[in-house]
Amino acid sequence: MLIQYNRIQIFLEYVAQNITRSIPTAEAMAKELYMSRSTLFRLVDRELGMSPFQYIRQAKLEKAKELLISGKYNRFRDISEEVGYARADYFAMLFKEAYAIEPNDYLKTSTGI
Repeated sequence: MLIQYNRIQIFLEYVAQNITRSIPTAEAMAKELYMSRSTLFRLVDRELGMSPFQYIRQAKLEKAKELLISGKYNRFRDISEEVGYARADYFAMLFKEAYAIEPNDYLKTSTGI
């Protein structure tokens, strides 16, 4: 069990350290983590109950929410780039899907603008 814990920790640290990058392919991510694609998917599913991509998306959206609350950014477009989404419209769609509010509206309510 200790080996599995270390491997999931490595995955979690990888995601945290690469939050600003666009999401890599499964093969590229597995290679960077020194495991096979199938091992990566099994490990993340067993330990986190979701696919690696679902976890990465969730982590990026949580980071975006933190950045919105921080007040350092006036535009969600800047935040979308900060969390690795080149297309702000796609980021906005994911954000709304996850939190049932548009990023701009969340920005206004969290910063009092």
